[in-house]
Amino acid sequence: MPPLSERQRAALDRFDATAESPEYALEMAFEPGDVQLLSNHTIAHSRTGYRDAEAPEERRHLLRLWLSIEEPEPLRVRALRWRAAAKLARTLALARIHARCG
Repeated sequence: MPPLSERQRAALDRFDATAESPEYALEMAFEPGDVQLLSNHTIAHSRTGYRDAEAPEERRHLLRLWLSIEEPEPLRVRALRWRAAAKLARTLALARIHARCG
């Protein structure tokens, strides 16, 4: 592989700066029943360290599922699918807020 050009290095530096910026960060605290959907193709994400509770009855139960597709969908189809998922996530979040606030 040839060395990166200055322009390519600058693009990667810009990506790193954007990904590390608190302006674009979203911290989430999971609660029982929460679901998180992420696409490694469309979002940069990471996890912070986690220390589970000592008592077995207080430990979290986290399931992860990695899915892949053989043939990538066209960007428009993928965008429509993610828009629908975002609407569902918003609806679920509002329902949770409503349940808590009455």
